[in-house]
Amino acid sequence: MNRPRQPHHGQGGFSLIEMLVAVVLVGMVLTVFLQVFSGSMRLSRKSRAMLEHHLQAEALFSRVLLQDERDEYFAWQGENDIGRWEIVLQELDTVVPLEEQDEITLALPSELFIETLTFYPAATTTSVVLQQIRRWPLNHFSEDFRLQNVLPAAVQETIE
Repeated sequence: MNRPRQPHHGQGGFSLIEMLVAVVLVGMVLTVFLQVFSGSMRLSRKSRAMLEHHLQAEALFSRVLLQDERDEYFAWQGENDIGRWEIVLQELDTVVPLEEQDEITLALPSELFIETLTFYPAATTTSVVLQQIRRWPLNHFSEDFRLQNVLPAAVQETIE
């Protein structure tokens, strides 16, 4: 008893067009995902490199701050396998008002200097700039030293 086969209407699988649309949509989603993933990987590598450069600059600056700038062998600039650097010492004039309504200002009895390290890591075009404000007793630096190594005070800050 063989019955003749009848076509099944409405029970078939996906058509070729539906499959192509699904493949295209999956491809687009994967493309977007891979672009986001590769962008985050690039950003991660870049931030790791920036952190490493910053840590190298901090280590170098720590060593520099332990030295006496007045020493004739003080390295104002240098270069090694991790990069090159330069140190700048600048006077800082600061005027501090006693109170907001007072017109009288109080000058600090010591001298303030900004010590700036600019670090240029090897094989990059970026730089790291670190600064520290240091207080020295009056006349810590001789006039000759100031003329040769210290930038004049260009920054006038008022603390309110």
